[in-house]
Amino acid sequence: MAELQEAADLKDDVRSGELTVVFTCYPFMIANKFEGDDDWDTFDFNNDVAQDVDFEINGSRSFELINNSVTIVTPQITTNAALTVRIGQIEYQLPQGTSQDIPLEVGTNTITVTGSGKISFAWHRR
Repeated sequence: MAELQEAADLKDDVRSGELTVVFTCYPFMIANKFEGDDDWDTFDFNNDVAQDVDFEINGSRSFELINNSVTIVTPQITTNAALTVRIGQIEYQLPQGTSQDIPLEVGTNTITVTGSGKISFAWHRR
């Protein structure tokens, strides 16, 4: 992803030319597939993580999500009921529907979800 910052500058003569373009670019490559995709034909054993990203909650449930990106990501979190999510010492109240306010640190994130319903996490590795 990039944004053009200035108009392109073109200098040319009969035989050659020079085109100068200034961009501001997002510094990380974004994976094509969501984390948790289990298509083994495209699975990268050096970089991908085989993990569940969809969970049923009945009461309280703890699990780990691994953010194998090189930076913090904010996954799209979808729930079919209001749920409480705790990551570390921070607690989030999620309404039914889609939220995108909870960051996942690089590495292993221990998550505890309380309530009754389904929750899923969707993000692209960077």
